[in-house]
Amino acid sequence: MKKIGLISVLLIGGLTLSGCSNKEQLVVSTWAFGVDSMEKTWVKPFEEEYGVDVVLDTGGTGERYSKLESNPNSDVDVFITSQDYDHKGQKAGLWQEFDDSKLTNYNDLYDSAKNPNGEKTGPAYTYNRLAIVYNPELVDGDITSFEEILKRDDITSIAIPDIIDTQGPSFLQLMANTLGVDLYSKEGSDKVFEEIDKLSNKVVKNYISSTDVITMMETKEAQVALVPEYYYKSIEEVVPDAKWVDPKEGAVMNFNTMEITKNADNPELAYEFIDFMISQKIQTDVANAQMDAPVNKTADIDSFIEGIPFSSLDKFETIDYAKMSENIDEFTKRWYEIFNSGGSNE
Repeated sequence: MKKIGLISVLLIGGLTLSGCSNKEQLVVSTWAFGVDSMEKTWVKPFEEEYGVDVVLDTGGTGERYSKLESNPNSDVDVFITSQDYDHKGQKAGLWQEFDDSKLTNYNDLYDSAKNPNGEKTGPAYTYNRLAIVYNPELVDGDITSFEEILKRDDITSIAIPDIIDTQGPSFLQLMANTLGVDLYSKEGSDKVFEEIDKLSNKVVKNYISSTDVITMMETKEAQVALVPEYYYKSIEEVVPDAKWVDPKEGAVMNFNTMEITKNADNPELAYEFIDFMISQKIQTDVANAQMDAPVNKTADIDSFIEGIPFSSLDKFETIDYAKMSENIDEFTKRWYEIFNSGGSNE
């Protein structure tokens, strides 16, 4: 196996090692944040149960994807990624055709999480959703829908994700759902961007980081923000009365997924790992650690993040990333015709 002699490579490359031994190894590519929590909730438990070493290849999504794309014969066995990059990798032929029958916990997943990027692709292990957070001091009464943000005169300053942000496609889908149009038809997309043009007068910034949103909410520059739930705790720290709302139109959901790389050295162990990650115990443990929201419908939790009740994934809207990828260049062009520059309308 090509993983013999891997330790020296990993030390030079800055990857995170979980033990150095002659045990069988599984290399998992994932994000760099929360490594200590990963070690506690799933790295060590998996190693102990299967008698193997897990090696974490960490970094940003784009960075990790580019590295794998440039070297498909790398040591990575399992690639954890966002749904849009999963779709890119699928088109580029970076993943193995996925066999759901090898997973004992597959039927415990919500239907939308089983293969969000189509048949023969890997399952989701968590999700995030775009919804509404607002400062009740700065608006008249409650906000219950995205349509209110578009129409209410008292709502004059909002923060929205930039088109290049992970939540950018979710914002477009939310707008289309609110208007009752097909985002991917010419008539529908025209209506969406006409409405975004009208809304732009209320937009204080198209954010590309949580820091942007937290600062705008703290300084009261923004009354309302459209954000994923993992921003909420940080916003609440600076705006203690901040309220979370899943809009009546339906919050729009993105998944994080797991794929086995095309040239994985250890595909059978990779299947064991993926099955482990979607099990009731690990999904519950990870959720209770406030790391990732569960996609296993048997997970035993009441709230992933305090202030945001846990709900069935079946009530949320999803994105067709095959269609989105076909149209995103045109959508991006039209977006910046309205906002003029990336990341801001200033």
